[in-house]
Amino acid sequence: MTEISTGKQAFDRLDFDPGTPDCYVRLAKRCIDPNPKKRPTAKYVNHQVGLWDEEILSPDNDNEIKKQFLENDNTLQVIDTIKNLTLTSKPIDSIDISE
Repeated sequence: MTEISTGKQAFDRLDFDPGTPDCYVRLAKRCIDPNPKKRPTAKYVNHQVGLWDEEILSPDNDNEIKKQFLENDNTLQVIDTIKNLTLTSKPIDSIDISE
């Protein structure tokens, strides 16, 4: 999820871009919790993203979540870019990951 926020590979262990919506950051941090039992299910994540999508598309311009996502249009642009990528695997130096 940091890859969507920053547009850079997640293996770089990056922080979230400034302006990334708080609700997004909270969910992403739950997804990478070291304890797998604390991570949300894929079904929950899909449901939550669907709710955000509905809020962004709603005509209510006073919606706080909508404001957060639209103010950080960089996140939306990166999401569009990622949707159009062709992903391939590549070797990763496991020493870098453990640091």
